[in-house]
Amino acid sequence: MRAHKFLAPGALGPFSGFAWPGPDASRPGAWVEWDGPLVPCASGVHALRVGVLPAWLDDELWSVELEGPVVEDDGVLVAGRGRLVE
Repeated sequence: MRAHKFLAPGALGPFSGFAWPGPDASRPGAWVEWDGPLVPCASGVHALRVGVLPAWLDDELWSVELEGPVVEDDGVLVAGRGRLVE
């Protein structure tokens, strides 16, 4: 599933401080995985649907790929696995 993610400069999670592995010219970034319950705004790999992007503005907007079961809460998507695509 494709979605979007806002990050701080350098592909850093604005709340977690997590440094996302970025894509290079030929392939997406490495997969980031979460092994546990998927809870919006608490745990899992988070991304956004287009309609809620304005509420989450930050310096970098990324296209992300999510994999596995996805939980959704008001346009916020949470999966067990995701990676930065572009």
